[in-house]
Amino acid sequence: GSLLLALVSLVPVGAAALWSGDSAPTRAQLWPLTIAGLMQGVGLLAFVRLATGKLEASIAIPISDVAMLIVTTVGAILFFQESITAQKLAGLGLLFAGIALLRPT
Repeated sequence: GSLLLALVSLVPVGAAALWSGDSAPTRAQLWPLTIAGLMQGVGLLAFVRLATGKLEASIAIPISDVAMLIVTTVGAILFFQESITAQKLAGLGLLFAGIALLRPT
């Protein structure tokens, strides 16, 4: 199910790429896109596992959403050389605090 969903999600991306008329990405541009796609796939699998697991939905879904924000922020800093600001660090701290507060007892 999850793999099929991921494959189907490639259709609009491919259509948009063909419609824009842009050339294919170079190898240097392709590796960050590949890593981002793998991260998205792993995130989708983790979400499905959480959503169908023993955790209550009111705990599992917010934790999953927050984890996606953390991975996106850290990934942008690591792969796209975004700057690390006090605001980003404070936001990450609040996200981690939210997960800690929501974790099951």
